[in-house]
Amino acid sequence: MGTARKYNTGVSGIDFSKYNFDPDNIDIKRLSKEDRAALEQEFQNLNLSNSFIFSKTMEDPKIAKDLLEEILNISINKVVYNEEEKTLKEQYFDKGVRFDVYINDDKGTIYNVETQAADTDDLPRRSRYYQGNIDTNALKAGKLYRDLKDSYIIFICCFDLFKKDSFIYTFTNKCKEYPEIDLQDGSTKIFLNTKGRKGNISQSLLEFLCYVENSTDKFAHISQSGLVREIHGKVKQIKETNKLGVNYMTMTIRDRINADKARNEGFIIGRDEGIIIGRDEGILQVAAEMLKSNTPIDYIMKVTKLSLDEVTKLRSELITANQRIFDEIY
Repeated sequence: MGTARKYNTGVSGIDFSKYNFDPDNIDIKRLSKEDRAALEQEFQNLNLSNSFIFSKTMEDPKIAKDLLEEILNISINKVVYNEEEKTLKEQYFDKGVRFDVYINDDKGTIYNVETQAADTDDLPRRSRYYQGNIDTNALKAGKLYRDLKDSYIIFICCFDLFKKDSFIYTFTNKCKEYPEIDLQDGSTKIFLNTKGRKGNISQSLLEFLCYVENSTDKFAHISQSGLVREIHGKVKQIKETNKLGVNYMTMTIRDRINADKARNEGFIIGRDEGIIIGRDEGILQVAAEMLKSNTPIDYIMKVTKLSLDEVTKLRSELITANQRIFDEIY
């Protein structure tokens, strides 16, 4: 058996194979000064569009409340966090859905907010899948359908999903024959577009959408939005917190060496058996696990070296398979 092929596994171009890390016990103190500096710089350069930064920022209840009020143009008394519900895990799925942000208000209304950097061509169906998981989790045994609380699923997208140049697209269920009739099922889906150029939104929300992909001191300084300045203060705090930086670097290293391992093992199997499918199956398995954990598409592409089409196809297959299981059970 020959030597396994090496792959460039990271955004920063670091070859982690030289450290022989155990993915379950990563000690970043073993990193060279140069490699650690590269990862630290990567962490400092993250925008709010990164799910790690966004989810940590939204752990601040005032920021979460202020952002939801700005997006929805409503008043919320207070927000309530339930970490157990942030990961919805059904008995018939190996993996649950890990949300960026999953919170309630004092009335029980459910808010799920996600950042999405790349267009995976499946967000509408993904929102349907999320809705099913949320409703199934919210309706406990013995409860009536009328007990279902209102819910909002919000995607903050760094692209224009519907190609209408709008800042915001809001969907509720209406009658096709009589559009004035709203189903009033309590579910709303919203897709924000950082690339938008038209639509009726507040100046503060407009500046927030600009900030999502340009989370810099310079932009925050010139912004007139109190919301943007509030969020930027939290983002700076996160980036200055050593523990969170270590958490991000550890997560990054683990993902990249697992992907590298899958590629190397697959290559060895493929060569020894005279086929190439081993490597492909190995890396697809890693990508599938990352998708199940709600890892951003662009990050999966960087780690696994898969194309957008390949990751999108895999996500669609996973959603279709899970929806089929859900339909069979219910």
